[in-house]
Amino acid sequence: MEPTTLQYGETVVQDPSYCAQLAASSGNFFDSTGQLCEIDAPTYADGTCSGNSGGPLIAALPGTTTPVEIGLTSYGMNSCDTALAQYFTRTDAIYG
Repeated sequence: MEPTTLQYGETVVQDPSYCAQLAASSGNFFDSTGQLCEIDAPTYADGTCSGNSGGPLIAALPGTTTPVEIGLTSYGMNSCDTALAQYFTRTDAIYG
């Protein structure tokens, strides 16, 4: 059964070198100018899954609680495994 209320999780955006290394190890491509990745560390409880593509990655503007969309869900690894990074298209790369 699909949820009827908005779902969210708290995650941590990772360093581009980590994202690139993990993507390469699984045969995927990572470009830090157009992508970012995140992981729910240290709990590894939340992540994206099939059907989440295009969903937002939201962060607070530095020093505030003002939300801003920083990414759009692109892909994840190994059938929704929350212990692995999730990949997003950077919104600053596609919005002028």
